[in-house]
Amino acid sequence: MAVFISLSVTKYNSMKTELSRELSADTSLLNHIMQSTLVENELLLDLLGAQLLQNNTYQDLTKTQQLFDKMLSAKPILAGFILASPQGDIMAATSNLNIHDISNLLENDITHDSFQKALKSQKMILGRTYYTPALNTWILPMRKALHDDSGKIIAVITTALKVDETNFLNNFRLEEFRHADIISDLNYYRLLVTGISKSDYDKFYMHPLSNRLLTDLRRKYRELYGLTLEEMKHYSTPFAFDLDSKVFNNNMLGSVVYNQRYDLWVTLFQPIKTLMPEFSRVMMTYSTFFLIAIIITFALFRTIANYEERTRTRLLHQATHDPLTNLPNRYYLDTELKHQLEKNPHHEYSLMFLDLDNFKNINDNFGHETGDTVLTEVSKRFKALLHKTDSVIRFGGDEFVIIVHSTSNDVSTLAHSFIKSLSLPFHIDDMRFNLGMSIGIAQYPQDGDTLKTILSRADMAMYHAKKHKNAVAFFSETMRQNTLHKVHLEHKLRQAIKYNEIYVVYQPQLDRNQKLHGVEALARWKNTTFGEISPAEFIPIAEEIGYMPELGHYILDTALRRMAEFQKNHNVRFRLSLNVSARQFMSHRFYHDLTDAIEKNGYPADLLTIEVTESLFIEDFEYVHDLLIRLQRRGIWLSLDDFGTGFSSLSLLRKLPFDELKIDKSFIDNVLNKQSDHGLVESIIEIGQKLNMRTLAEGVETLEQLQQLCDYGCELFQGYHFSKPLKYKQLEEFISSHS
Repeated sequence: MAVFISLSVTKYNSMKTELSRELSADTSLLNHIMQSTLVENELLLDLLGAQLLQNNTYQDLTKTQQLFDKMLSAKPILAGFILASPQGDIMAATSNLNIHDISNLLENDITHDSFQKALKSQKMILGRTYYTPALNTWILPMRKALHDDSGKIIAVITTALKVDETNFLNNFRLEEFRHADIISDLNYYRLLVTGISKSDYDKFYMHPLSNRLLTDLRRKYRELYGLTLEEMKHYSTPFAFDLDSKVFNNNMLGSVVYNQRYDLWVTLFQPIKTLMPEFSRVMMTYSTFFLIAIIITFALFRTIANYEERTRTRLLHQATHDPLTNLPNRYYLDTELKHQLEKNPHHEYSLMFLDLDNFKNINDNFGHETGDTVLTEVSKRFKALLHKTDSVIRFGGDEFVIIVHSTSNDVSTLAHSFIKSLSLPFHIDDMRFNLGMSIGIAQYPQDGDTLKTILSRADMAMYHAKKHKNAVAFFSETMRQNTLHKVHLEHKLRQAIKYNEIYVVYQPQLDRNQKLHGVEALARWKNTTFGEISPAEFIPIAEEIGYMPELGHYILDTALRRMAEFQKNHNVRFRLSLNVSARQFMSHRFYHDLTDAIEKNGYPADLLTIEVTESLFIEDFEYVHDLLIRLQRRGIWLSLDDFGTGFSSLSLLRKLPFDELKIDKSFIDNVLNKQSDHGLVESIIEIGQKLNMRTLAEGVETLEQLQQLCDYGCELFQGYHFSKPLKYKQLEEFISSHS
């Protein structure tokens, strides 16, 4: 019996190995065919580009369309051709397409990224696969920038493959049960999937691979080959793996290879269960060598049943545990642990919601592998401080939940012991990290009668603790009321512009001679229910709910219109300063919205100052730098707000085209009393002078502060010493006395 079982397992593993070899060979072939197809189409785009450049044919849209139609008739496998301007507008297309039905390729969420990348690349770029109603089919776009003799991009040519057609892969046919996935490395969207029905196209093509699947794959490759995804890109041979696929509802064997030319992952899958028919036939052959076939068959199926049971057990463990830390996960909390707690409704417990402070910086600066190692060490420290009856769950990312079967004062002591434990250094790969943590605590039954309620209120308390960092906060009714108040404010804020509740005030900025230099536009909100609401309260809410771009544009448009009217009516000229949030600045429509508003309202661009904070520089630096240059070329002044409180370095400051440094009020408050602020303010002014930037001190409230700042060489001033923020009529009175 043991020999028979051993032969069965050996044969089963042998068949899996052979299937893996077949998949690897077919993956290499598919990769070669896919690349050949793409190279052929890239050459076609090059040929089209050369013909369009000849005698500037691309400027004649009729000839361009005729050329496109001729090429499409020769290549009916393609969906059509489009010529777009570098700004994404459609210039020409094959006659099977109506250019008026095609949206701007830079403004369309699906086409924006690939079009943007094509503008920056010399090679052909693949876009996301999507459905086009104009052709009633799903297409895989291919884009290539068209350069003139000077190297300037004059247009982008786009064609597309019909994913419904299989002959564009030279009639490559997969064996039954096999599935091919072509996946973009840029965003992990599937570009081509075989073996699925058209009704499932939206499910596969319009959503990227899940983070959970990517995490599983990374772990698999690390376990099997000791390689990361980035390291695998340097190999031209396929890698085999097995995977529990939620998409195809099967345990799968797979093979993957990276196509370096087009940044693609070429994969093949086949369900392991397809081995079972052949496996069973082999087992029947083996059974002829044994006298009692029924006993052997029974033993065989019992072995397989046990194997499947172990698989189910393993999958259940994977479903209820975090693969990195091996801690129970959120699903375990919502099912198993919830059931255990509900069985004992009279049993008191405390739930802690823990969030690591600034953990994102470790991932961003040192990589996710280092971050994963830190999380593993954090989980070990948690477990070392808990009793066996307590539970620690990795809730997700850098969040943990701990359930302690007690509601005594010891809970607070335990929470502070977690903070103390995490404050000890983490030594990883010759690097040293110190972590902080915010903890919110809710207790059953006094804070709620269900696990869901207790969890929600612990989360609420955690966010309260996070305001102070490295702190512990117990849930209270006041917190709940504050949260409800914030929710109500969010709702009212979304309607504030509609009901004309947002208005703008203007705080004067003066020079050393007390002459008006300009005004800063500041937003105010007066709600019929809550009255005047401080910007310190509603601006963070607007940032958090993603409302800031719309609110910022409204403030910008209002201030430009009102100040254009003001300066025209009073025959005066002064600068207008506008604060722009990082999210508003990074919006792809910001530059166009700003310049449109300037032109629409007739405000002189050379009298406008755009203020940004140092937090902007943690975004895409190249994009920020280029946009600042474009603004400066329009004559707009650029001011660095709250200088000295954020991320700027002197070397970074020298690279950026700022005209003005704005010294934060927190330094001005202590300029007369605190030696460190005294020296820092003087240094900032000196930096501004050496970099040919004007310096503006905000928050000047006393004559002594003004005199001290003048002695340092500061040029411009703003604050209550001169004037509070003024409404339009009040500004008229102020201007008449300071112009």
